[in-house]
Amino acid sequence: MLISKLAEIEAANQPNILEMIVYKPFQNGDMLVENVPHTLPNDEEAKPYLSHKVLLQLSYMFRYMEKHHIKRLSYHQFEKAVIKIDQPKRTKKELIDYVLDEWIRPYQLVKMKARIDQFKDPMDEESRKAQEWLNLFHKTLEALPELHRDIIKKKYLEVKSDGKYSMDVLVYDQLHITKYVYYKQKAEALYRMGLVLSKYKACYE
Repeated sequence: MLISKLAEIEAANQPNILEMIVYKPFQNGDMLVENVPHTLPNDEEAKPYLSHKVLLQLSYMFRYMEKHHIKRLSYHQFEKAVIKIDQPKRTKKELIDYVLDEWIRPYQLVKMKARIDQFKDPMDEESRKAQEWLNLFHKTLEALPELHRDIIKKKYLEVKSDGKYSMDVLVYDQLHITKYVYYKQKAEALYRMGLVLSKYKACYE
């Protein structure tokens, strides 16, 4: 009898998960976030409140919305997009590796994809994305100083018939610069591209 009574009391004190959350809009000035999860307290007279985790997420969202001039956004859409505003800064080596792995090495394949279907009318979605990828790559490349552009083009974009990159010694001989200057400027060129391209999604699927 006592055990049964204790079980009843314990059950009464357990929160009903289905009744713990209610989704309501939350406004900050002229910016509105929809479907924000508010926690319902056990006290029926108390009002729903925002948990610390939700408040932190909202602070990220409003900063993102203000930066991108967005007036209306869904809480769950933001979560699914996995938007990271305060990402730790990458080191110079990490940015160089990122450009080589995510932009330089796929370059010829993406270029081929865009070229194969460029005469389709209308161009299919995959080809359009490939072309946008190329446009972003070249826009970033053309913004570099002339020597940096020449190094990237001759080393990575003007591939030989076997698909291999030119040897470094051939590149710096063609550019009439020393080996020391070449390696230093090549790293700087890749790093500068990484600073820009790391802000975008590398893949084009």
